[in-house]
Order: sequence, then C-alpha cells, then structure tokens
Amino acid sequence: MAYIGTIVNESPLMALTAAEDITTCAFLAAKLDSSGITVAGAGDVPIGIMLPEQENIESGDTVSVQVKDICRWTASAAIAAGAAVAAAADGKCRTAVAEDFIMGYALEAAAGAGVPILVQITKSGYVPAE
Repeated sequence: MAYIGTIVNESPLMALTAAEDITTCAFLAAKLDSSGITVAGAGDVPIGIMLPEQENIESGDTVSVQVKDICRWTASAAIAAGAAVAAAADGKCRTAVAEDFIMGYALEAAAGAGVPILVQITKSGYVPAE
C-alpha cells in the first residue's frame, strides 16, 4: 500500500461538536465525552482550548479546539510564569495542585483573573498527591 503525503494529522486544531449551548468559549478549556464538547471544570481532563473565533455556540455546532502546541488560556487567578496549569471550575486555568491533571505550563505570568496567557499544552498527567 502506498501513501501520498503523511497519514498523521499534524494540525494542532480539531473541529468537534458542541454537546451543549456555550455562550462564551474563547480561551476556555474543553472537555470531550461521548456527547461532544463542553466547558471543562475543576477535576476534568481537558482535550484542549477553545478558540476565540466563536461565541454563542449552540448544541450541535462545530467548535474549533486547539489540542497541542502553544495557545492562550484565560487565567482564573494569578499564575507565575513556568507554573504547571490545570482547569479551574469555569474552564479557565489555575496553578495545578495535588491530584490535578496538568494540561500544560504557563509561558508567561497572569497578574489576576481574566487574563489570557500563553500556555504550552503538554497533557503531562497528574500532580502527585501530597
């Protein structure tokens, strides 16, 4: 069997179906289950970060999600550059603590909530229990 080009999808983006209505999704973490994409919360394992080009998503709509590489993710509180980050209750990022799933690492600091910061998506597993 011969292949032309690569058989591996090298894109950092995926087009996924929304499982529910999402009013604001820009720079928020997305969770994927059998129904589709929802906003990730604390304790969830996000698949990626929803892009800012879309608002007022209705259930069944296609959502663009960045699943690897570097993107912006809105902070839920102050975060230091270099900190491991995880999903907060509202889909924003926060500094990872014991038993959180590390979605990535902050490439710049956030002075407080609401600031979209650069994050390298690494999906690095769980922070060990203390």
